[in-house]
Amino acid sequence: MKHLQRLLNIRKGEEKPVVLLFTYFFFFGATLTVSKTARDAYFLNRFDISYLPLMFLAAACAVALTVVVYNLVSKRLDLISSVVLTGFTFALSLILLQSHLEGGVIPFLYVWVDVITTVISVQFWVMAGMVLNSRQAKRIFGIILVGSPVARIAIGAGIPSFVHRFGSVYLLSLAAGFILCCVLMAWLIRPYLVRGVPEKPRQEKRSGKHRFFDGYMKMMALAVGAAAVTTVIVEYQFLILSNEFFPMEEDLAGFFGIFYALTGAISLLTQVFLTGWVLTRFGVLPAMLALPAGLGIGSLAVLINPVFFSSLITKISEQITKFTVNKTSLELLWVPVAPDGKQNRKLLIEGTIKTGLQGLTGVLIYVLLAAWHLPYPVLLRVLSFVALVAIGIWVLSAYRLKKEYVSSLMLAIEKRRLDFEQIRLDTTDSDIIAIIERALDSNEEAQQVFALELIEDLSLTPWRDTLNQLFWEASPLVQKKVLTMTAERPEIVSNAEIRAKIEEQGPLTKDALIVVGKRHMTEMIPSLGDMLEEGREGVPEIRAAAAIAILIMDREFCELATKRSFQERNSKACQNLV
Repeated sequence: MKHLQRLLNIRKGEEKPVVLLFTYFFFFGATLTVSKTARDAYFLNRFDISYLPLMFLAAACAVALTVVVYNLVSKRLDLISSVVLTGFTFALSLILLQSHLEGGVIPFLYVWVDVITTVISVQFWVMAGMVLNSRQAKRIFGIILVGSPVARIAIGAGIPSFVHRFGSVYLLSLAAGFILCCVLMAWLIRPYLVRGVPEKPRQEKRSGKHRFFDGYMKMMALAVGAAAVTTVIVEYQFLILSNEFFPMEEDLAGFFGIFYALTGAISLLTQVFLTGWVLTRFGVLPAMLALPAGLGIGSLAVLINPVFFSSLITKISEQITKFTVNKTSLELLWVPVAPDGKQNRKLLIEGTIKTGLQGLTGVLIYVLLAAWHLPYPVLLRVLSFVALVAIGIWVLSAYRLKKEYVSSLMLAIEKRRLDFEQIRLDTTDSDIIAIIERALDSNEEAQQVFALELIEDLSLTPWRDTLNQLFWEASPLVQKKVLTMTAERPEIVSNAEIRAKIEEQGPLTKDALIVVGKRHMTEMIPSLGDMLEEGREGVPEIRAAAAIAILIMDREFCELATKRSFQERNSKACQNLV
């Protein structure tokens, strides 16, 4: 168990909160998988599918309104009360809707599922922010996020058997059960909400030096908007052709379950083994292009031959890369954005603009279908052409973003605009590695210290040689920072180098002595004993640091130390304190 904790970088006291948050996110993923499987199967088999494009518009509007209303309501209720109230309301509503799946209830359910999953998602992230601080989040969120793909694998694979045994109508009851499991997890997490309220971003002030919507933000909006248009088209094509290929409701629901399970498994493997490799070897640009490349190939296949397997290629590409390589690269693009106004920019681009274009794309599809009366094969080809145009815009904006990203990140580090309590740097990004390297190599002490603060909770391996050089050649302040960061990382600064630093009798001697204790360097015990001998003339701080180093070591080392010719007073003090 301890080996697993070290492997996952989970520290003492974090085990139970991590398990509960992981399980919470697992049940959220299960709710998402089952509810979307049910609503898609019901709508495609029990309602006029010509209205499907309007569902995209209705869902986009409903989600935007829900976020506004929920923010107002949540100010009057504490988080746990809000989770319990909405959770029981959602679960009861699904059970009631289950017995009235006809007429206008079907489109209502379609939109209602998006409202439910949006609220649960918001509640989860708020709760996670109240359990974990920013530095914990950098280490732990990656572990917690695995819960959703694991749920897609486990629950999605079980949907065909569930439908075969109980019928597709009871999928809503299953979803309601998972919602109640989310409520239970929130209730169990209550004791760990030690921080009271989630971290609030710094007060945002409009700066005259930085425009709210500069060129970098315009390119970001263009990329996110093009992605929104493309994914709506891909979703529509996939649902229409899946319904044509699986005319029976139970078969369609079973297919969706297997589809989510398989893509969940591949997504999990992609996130664990491929995402980091792509970013490390090739940088952020290939990671940004992975999703549009896959969607482009699939859209071209639908354009040539609009059949089920063509749309399946497109949808698989989206499911595998959207929440892995693409999501990671998109988050990286926000790193260099100045903290003042960052939250509002993100809400505007990933909220308003994205949601608005999703709704407008639904309107476009409906106009092509209802006003122009295009047959489905022609409609799907026209939509593929629109998707390819959007993908072209997406790719061009990605190239521009790559250039702006590197220059903006370097400028942000030089100007020390990054908030290292809030951001989550990724050491798998070769661009970030190179930019931090440049900052560490600069001759400006403040910039070097700032760069060290950015990476102190990350793996230091990418900058091992540079850090070692700073340990010997930089200013005393930078040397001390490096020593503190590498106190338990001998692969960066070796034990031999720690001994050499002590022998220098310089400003870092006492700090190096503390590191001796933390690393349990027993070979230094004779030297520590010499420093503690009563007749020795020396600096009091050095003698104190030597004593602390001994006391940090365990009883065995302390006993070895007492066998040296220590003064009786020091020996007894050592034994008593240990």
